[in-house]
Amino acid sequence: DDLLETGHFGEQVDFREDDLLGHFPDECAPFRGVFGCDMRNDFHGSLIRASLRTAERARKCSFMPHAFDLGRAHRIFSEFEETLKNGEVIIFLTCVACVELWRWDHGAEEPIVIARARLGVSSGHTL
Repeated sequence: DDLLETGHFGEQVDFREDDLLGHFPDECAPFRGVFGCDMRNDFHGSLIRASLRTAERARKCSFMPHAFDLGRAHRIFSEFEETLKNGEVIIFLTCVACVELWRWDHGAEEPIVIARARLGVSSGHTL
């Protein structure tokens, strides 16, 4: 995806140190309870949320003024799924033992795993 190459795709924050939940409870709501994340204590993993936005909404957004529609999200995650399945991602992640891609469909009670790569399985290394 061309926008990923700009380095302006997202933001990494320490939600505990910055008290993100206290300052932005609405923005934190989608992460709370996902895989045990409570937005107050250490979470051993990474959660990424793709926030969809229309072109009109993107023009008003100071954080990321680019449209991110469902089609684009599907393309990006499909490409990532393929790199997981063929082991291209895990080879370059020296401190990561497992990478998983999950999807939580609207109305579903829980997410489903789409793809998974583990160190040792995809690259031949053992922990």
